[in-house]
Amino acid sequence: MLELRGGLLGIERESQRNAYFSPLLRANLGLPYGAEFVSELEYRADESEVTDAALGFKWVPLRRELSLGVEALLLPPVSAGEDWAGVECVGLATFRKDDVFLHIDAGGFYDPRPETTEKGWKAGAIVEIERGRLRPGFEVFAKQVKHERLGLQAGPGIIVDFGLFDVRAGLRAGVTREAPDLELTIWITTKVRVWRAP
Repeated sequence: MLELRGGLLGIERESQRNAYFSPLLRANLGLPYGAEFVSELEYRADESEVTDAALGFKWVPLRRELSLGVEALLLPPVSAGEDWAGVECVGLATFRKDDVFLHIDAGGFYDPRPETTEKGWKAGAIVEIERGRLRPGFEVFAKQVKHERLGLQAGPGIIVDFGLFDVRAGLRAGVTREAPDLELTIWITTKVRVWRAP
């Protein structure tokens, strides 16, 4: 399955300044045996430049009531001043019980692309409840760069299934000073079967 996800709008507010991101693009190619190629691209509209990108591989070999997996990403240079690529690796877990989902991820990153190299860890947890076409949820996200304070965010989100595509919206507010004050994203996602495994 080829999953295409387009970010219609991304807004980040920090220190009374707004940053606008659009388009946001993600393309994931699902393969047999729980494998998946993943890619991400972020374009900052207010500065007319690509600000982030990632290419990688996701593997979820255990898919039951408790699913476990790992995702490894290469963070390629996105501007002329960046000579080196970064890496990120996270462990993934999803627990399903009836119509309730709990998603947890945690891992580390090394990113030499900013002016000052960033290395540290990040983790997140999302609780979702499936209600027909609606899937409301709540997310907590934490990120800490070495020698800096913890950035913690939390907020609600929702997925609305329209059949051929779904719309996903999320709002995260900063809980600590190191986190952005507010982040809002709106995505549209569709899936296309590329081939059927024998």
